[in-house]
This record gives sequence, structure tokens and C-alpha cells, in this order.
Amino acid sequence: MIPVYIFAGFIESGKTSFIQDTLHSEEFTEGLPTLLLVLETGSVDYDESEMKENCYSDVVYIEKEENLNSELLKKLQNQYQPARVVIEFNGTWNMTNFLQIALPKDWEIAQIMTTIDASTFPMYINNMRMMMYEQIVHAELLICNRCNDQTDYIYLRNNLKSINPSAQIIYETKNGIIDQLPEGSLPYDLNEPIVHIQDQDFGIWYMDAMENASKYKAKKIHVSGMVLRNDDLDQQFALCRQVMVCCEEDITPIGFVCYYRNASQLIPGEWVEVEAECDTYFEPHVQKEIPLLKITTLKIIPDKKDDLVYFS
Repeated sequence: MIPVYIFAGFIESGKTSFIQDTLHSEEFTEGLPTLLLVLETGSVDYDESEMKENCYSDVVYIEKEENLNSELLKKLQNQYQPARVVIEFNGTWNMTNFLQIALPKDWEIAQIMTTIDASTFPMYINNMRMMMYEQIVHAELLICNRCNDQTDYIYLRNNLKSINPSAQIIYETKNGIIDQLPEGSLPYDLNEPIVHIQDQDFGIWYMDAMENASKYKAKKIHVSGMVLRNDDLDQQFALCRQVMVCCEEDITPIGFVCYYRNASQLIPGEWVEVEAECDTYFEPHVQKEIPLLKITTLKIIPDKKDDLVYFS
């Protein structure tokens, strides 16, 4: 098997420096020949002779997206006979299309990593969401670099998790030091007798509760949402809001399973305001404990005009 490592992210997000650090690590190279495919050139260049001498790496540049195809990859495999392949992906190219290309025999994608400049992320996610989506949705590891005291970690995490819930996220300072998600950054107080989740905070609550279900156990929650029901389940419904992951065609509901003795009387799509006690249950699909809401009070309310969830 020839492992393929893909480094994705927008230009100036630190991809090249990250790749160079990786290839200069003896634990990674192990003295074996590496083929480095560069699909994007930024402010940091590769010294090809140095890479060959110290990293056992041949550097090949591919400048046009239409040139990246099965035939070219097979040609490069025959020419260089690498033991591993590293790809610096272009932040404006379509990752989904690339992953559908038939790879040479024995090539197998081992990991997709995406670097994200925390200082420019809000601009990119607001103005070029589709491009950002392509760089994030397939990655196993998201590296948010250039974090500082002004970085909104909750905004970063919730937007990234809305696109790729299973990805691991690492936060790095400008000096390359691994940072931690700050405590106390939630827009509501978990120490209150009843935790009031405002409409604008539903997405933040959802992401945090799905990641940290145990800290919500036995907490009393006041929140509103839309009813989704399965007619086969008499005492259950889902309390949901809509989220636009990428574009308008990609709107999907997110929410929590609720136990409510009169659930069968609820109308799918109507809006309710509830107080509930949080519990947890093991969900086999995700192999972890997730929240469960046990409804204590419920009332029907008018539909919300803006039912979309936001993660900021």
C-alpha cells in the first residue's frame, strides 16, 4: 500500500510550512522516497534540491485542475516509484471531484488534513462558503493556526463542526503552540437553575451538547424548536432547527430526541417551547452518549420567521 496524504486549505493558510515540517521529520519519511504533488504555489517555496537530499522527496507541480487525472497520476507513479505520496491541494479546486479520480494501483488515501488561518476564517466562511466547505468536509484533521487573544474559538469550532462533525480540531497560536478551547465561552450559564437557550444560540448549544453530553446531564433546559415526528413512536419527537451547512440546497434539520407522553398529539412542523431535563443515551451510529430531553412542560407557539440556525 502506498499511503497518500492530502494537505488542503486556502492559500496563505500555512499548508506549505506544515508540509515542509512534516517531510523533514525522520519519523514520517523513514528514508523512503516521497512524491510531493504541489497543486498550488504560495508565498513559501520548496527548495527542490534540498527536499530531494534531506526529505527524499521529488517535487512535481500541477498548475491546471483539468490536468489532474488518472493518466497523469499513473505516469507519475511509474516515473518516480514513490513509497508515499503527499499532495498540497489547491484551495480553489474541488476536493469532491478529485476524490472520485481513480488512483494508481496500491495508492490509498491515508489522511486528509486542512489548515485554516483563524484570522481570515470569518471572511472566507461568509464570502466563499462553498470553497471552504470543499476544503473542510472531507478532512479528518482541521488545524486552526494563527490563533490569538482575539480568536473566537466557539465561532470557529461551531462553524467547522457544522460542516464536518467528526473532524478533530487543533488550535495553534502564531508561534505554533497548541492552544486549548477556552472554558466559559458559551453564551448561556450552565450554573443557572434553568438554562435558557436563546434562538440565536441553538446551534452553539447543539454542537456543545453533542460533543459534551455528560456535562448537560440533569440540567434543566428552556428552549424552542420545530417538531419532527415518527408516527411509529408514540412518546418521542425531535426538537429541531434548520441549518444551512453549505448552501440553500443543503438545508437540513438538527436537534435532539425528546421523550414526551403526549408526543402523538403534536403536529410535525409546528413550533413548541419546552422545559426539559437533560439525560443521555448511547447512540450506536456515532458510538457515543448523546443528549436526550425529557419534557416537563410544553406549549405551542407561533412559527418562527427565521428558523435557520447560525453558529456564531
